[in-house]
Amino acid sequence: MKIMSIDQSLSHCAVVIWENGKVKDRHMIKTGSTASKGKRKPDVAYFNTVLEQIHHIVSEICWLAKQNQIDDCVMESLSLGSVGNATRDLAGLFYCIQLALWENYVGLENLHVVAPTSVKAFARSLLPEEERTGVKEKVDKKTGKKVESVGKVEMKKPQMVRAVDCDFPGWLDGLTLAAGKADYADAYLIGKKFMEGLSEGKE
Repeated sequence: MKIMSIDQSLSHCAVVIWENGKVKDRHMIKTGSTASKGKRKPDVAYFNTVLEQIHHIVSEICWLAKQNQIDDCVMESLSLGSVGNATRDLAGLFYCIQLALWENYVGLENLHVVAPTSVKAFARSLLPEEERTGVKEKVDKKTGKKVESVGKVEMKKPQMVRAVDCDFPGWLDGLTLAAGKADYADAYLIGKKFMEGLSEGKE
């Protein structure tokens, strides 16, 4: 069984190819706006419009789907609580990827999503037990004093990368955040969480 897991993004779209539960390959699709200031990076494809960025990303993903003859694709579902133009652009990318794969490579039943919260919870479970909780500080509304409490550690980029390092040591070695280290980590965890659901009969 071949699965494609995607961390969709206009700037760093990470794709991980799985075969029989193991990582087979990975790819990073980078795009940017010609209107952006700063030095152009040689590994980034620049376009005048968001539509052209989406078209390029979708074309690359379709090529990977064809080359690897994927059976299923899984992405993180949209974060409904987010607002702003970037959120709308990501929603456009999300549905364009799904539509292109459905029309050309997989059945509708082979397109899957996992909730961002479930991916983070799964990633936390991969951490050593002593790293799954942390001390949080907040102000008591009644007394105005700072109080500490122990709770689940917030799964930000460093923690997500750490989770992958624990589960697949060495896979992210040599990568920087600029090269998409955190994006690859997310794509890996999306795929791994989906496969956990398969093994438990949830999909």
